[in-house]
Amino acid sequence: MNRNAMKRIFKAIPLTWACGVLLSACGGGGADTPSDPIDKYVGTWVGACASGGANKWVSYTWSFAKATTTTATGELKAYIYGNATCQGKPLGGESGTFPLVALAGTTTASGRAADKLALTHTNNKVTRYVFATEGSVLYSSMGTNAPLDAEGFPTGLKLDYPYELKP
Repeated sequence: MNRNAMKRIFKAIPLTWACGVLLSACGGGGADTPSDPIDKYVGTWVGACASGGANKWVSYTWSFAKATTTTATGELKAYIYGNATCQGKPLGGESGTFPLVALAGTTTASGRAADKLALTHTNNKVTRYVFATEGSVLYSSMGTNAPLDAEGFPTGLKLDYPYELKP
């Protein structure tokens, strides 16, 4: 290499370094923002520990795995515990799987922007829920006594039973 080529390389190093610092400060292009409508639901969401009566407590867990831009597969698990913290080995539980979870539109439920999700069971029965996310918190219509809209979706969310996104 001649002297002029070396000068150009050494002049370019600070510029290259500065560009790298700026790009890394930007966070890598928005990986925190879901790109498809179903993305905000993908993951495992663990509900609070709630009284199940007779010295039993229950915690529900929703799990969703992306299938397409607007569909997922899903599972709902209920764990029963003998303590009010829902810690340790569960006494028992139940689960249901949903081979198809499809976004069926948007709505407002309990004053929040929400999505209508149609969950198809393994026996092809469809259950309609409303879900809303706020960062790492999920709200579901499961357990509400809210009236249904014209399409059969609940009009309210169970705001006193939030789910936290598991890391």
